[in-house]
Amino acid sequence: MEEFLTMEFLAPVGRLLRMIFFWSGFAALVGLLVALVVPAERSASSFRVFGLGMVGVTIGSCVGRTIFHIESFDPVSPAGVVFAIVAAIIALLAFYVFTFFVSTSETPEFNEQEEAYLQKQLANCSRQEVEDILIDLLHEYPETYDYVDRTLNP
Repeated sequence: MEEFLTMEFLAPVGRLLRMIFFWSGFAALVGLLVALVVPAERSASSFRVFGLGMVGVTIGSCVGRTIFHIESFDPVSPAGVVFAIVAAIIALLAFYVFTFFVSTSETPEFNEQEEAYLQKQLANCSRQEVEDILIDLLHEYPETYDYVDRTLNP
């Protein structure tokens, strides 16, 4: 067991841990910079900002090495930081486009049966409750604008 804890073993482990902490900090910094640049990300959770930074650092350094054709491209250089930020923003835009298409393809339909059921429910509610329910309905089913308008303005 003592041979296992020798300096020969601990030195590479220490270098690996320092490298992990350094890249984690660098990724967090890139994520924070992207959160400052993109207004929608200012309220994002710290895990999302960190993940965005990790994606940016990884993709940015790979693209930087590919474009400059040098193996020793330094991701921590000013060019590396710019590549990481641009890569994180592009990844964020790709994420938004993907989630937009997924969310619009799964939009539920508001049919006549649901309308009849809703009319029964609304009959026993006060005017304020009806307005609240219909506004929630409008947020969930944007295509119900005409129905909501007819109900609120008879």
